[in-house]
Amino acid sequence: MQCKCSSISDYDKYCLVPRRSSLKSRSEAEISSEMVKGFKTNIPLIASPMLTCEVDMCIAMHRVGGFGTIHRYDTIENQSKMIKKLKDKKIPIRAASIGSNGVEERISRLVDAGSNVLMLDSAHGHSDSCLSTMMFIKKEYPDIKVISGNIVTIDAARDYEEAGADALRIGIGSGSSCETRTVAGCGYNTLDALIEISERTNIPLLADGGIKCAGHIAKAIAAGASGVIIGNLFAATKESCARRVRRKDSDGKYKYYRQYSGMSSPEALLERKRRTSENGFDHFVAPEGRTILIEDREETIEKITEQLGAGLRHALAYLGCRNIEELWKNAKWTAPDKPNPNVITM
Repeated sequence: MQCKCSSISDYDKYCLVPRRSSLKSRSEAEISSEMVKGFKTNIPLIASPMLTCEVDMCIAMHRVGGFGTIHRYDTIENQSKMIKKLKDKKIPIRAASIGSNGVEERISRLVDAGSNVLMLDSAHGHSDSCLSTMMFIKKEYPDIKVISGNIVTIDAARDYEEAGADALRIGIGSGSSCETRTVAGCGYNTLDALIEISERTNIPLLADGGIKCAGHIAKAIAAGASGVIIGNLFAATKESCARRVRRKDSDGKYKYYRQYSGMSSPEALLERKRRTSENGFDHFVAPEGRTILIEDREETIEKITEQLGAGLRHALAYLGCRNIEELWKNAKWTAPDKPNPNVITM
């Protein structure tokens, strides 16, 4: 797997400070995590509900110890069928993403098909419609776990806590195919948001967007996340549903790429319209997403997650931590631009 740290990320703002360690081997570091209340996984990784994630990726994520999320840009019938396939294969975490308006029938069908985790898929999760949908699910389907829409503020976290959220999705505008900060001028540094929100809630936090390498995962979790949601790094795997295309490189040689589209990109919205007849005209006028091409190296979810998990174990060893809970307590950061009790200046 090629590390994708060539451009600036939210996670480049700080660096973790190594500390004295009693670990004899990095293999002693334990990276299991409760990413959603009541569900503990062997690795703190979730496949994002992009067009790339359907049944094959969810099965692969289960096998390596995490889980995937079936995207919502399809008919209710097709999304429910995918969840049913996961249930038939006895996948324990059957996650599906949903919108926040007029989704009562989709929720009902997904639950009947076997979904036990629903993820609110909204770029602006701190909205009345998202919170109302959260409360509706918790009232009508109390056994179903619900992950919030994307948020970055303490106020949003508090509102979702009151609504009964089982995990909070942290990050706005940081994704590799996201244009929200350019188009709308809105967003917040994900690392700062994780540090600030984690100090004020016990709900599991999920860092969403901008993860380009294993070091970013380590920083996200050290900042208070229980797990990370990954799209780009999994988009060109063999288990991905991303469209495969052929292009000439600068030397005139043909290479294969995977087409990775932000969910508010024109390409993704056209695919949604093709599958469901839903238009989303407002997004076409000022799309908050774009489509990028990722070289197809024919890697597998197993290979990539093995490397990402190893990197996280390295981070725990550098900080003298045996598990994620110790990492939360012991993390220190370099070069802050504002005071924080968990940050030291080098």
